[in-house]
Amino acid sequence: MIDEKVTLSEFWKSYNILHCIENIVAAWQDINVKCMQGFWRKCLKCFPLLVNSSLGFDQNENVDEVNKKILTLAKFLDLEIDAKEIKKWIAYAEGELSNEELIELKEELEAQKVVEEEVEKEKEKEKEKEKEEEKEKEEKEKEKEKKVVEIQPKTFSLKRLAGVFSGVNKVLSELKRMDPDVERFSKVHWEMSEILKCYREIYEGKKKERNDKETKQRGFRKEV
Repeated sequence: MIDEKVTLSEFWKSYNILHCIENIVAAWQDINVKCMQGFWRKCLKCFPLLVNSSLGFDQNENVDEVNKKILTLAKFLDLEIDAKEIKKWIAYAEGELSNEELIELKEELEAQKVVEEEVEKEKEKEKEKEKEEEKEKEEKEKEKEKKVVEIQPKTFSLKRLAGVFSGVNKVLSELKRMDPDVERFSKVHWEMSEILKCYREIYEGKKKERNDKETKQRGFRKEV
């Protein structure tokens, strides 16, 4: 099947708010806690430059108020967070991140990336395992379908041949009793005998084999 090519203009025309939300959700899931902490730490370092220019702003008072609100919200959400951790998160100092902080953040992100890659590898292994199991299951099903039911080879037996001849004789006897035309019946009888002649020969041959076998067995018993 040939993939349909979509132009950029057509793509944006078909792009709606649902697609946007789905993209945001997918992107948000890739953001971990360490990354958010590093981001806010950097943003809050610039906070004094903004608030110090505001008249009547009490820095410590507002920070304490923020601490209380965050702690209240954390308790409401049953998060295992204490006041010290909150103060550490929103503590700020003017300036950029130090080299040590940048290295630490980089190491945390790399470690998180390794963990995520390992998780993805495990997921891939599980998918491969499921595919292999499904493939084995399909192969077994195919083998069952292809399995040919063993059919007993056709063969003649004295008992069954005797039953056939007995049935034919009964049919001929019944026809003989009903048919007033003797010549016609005689012709049918002769033709039937000719038709069954090859089977009669097989019957006689098997009968002879059985008799010869029984004769040998009797002779062997006498010798013993």
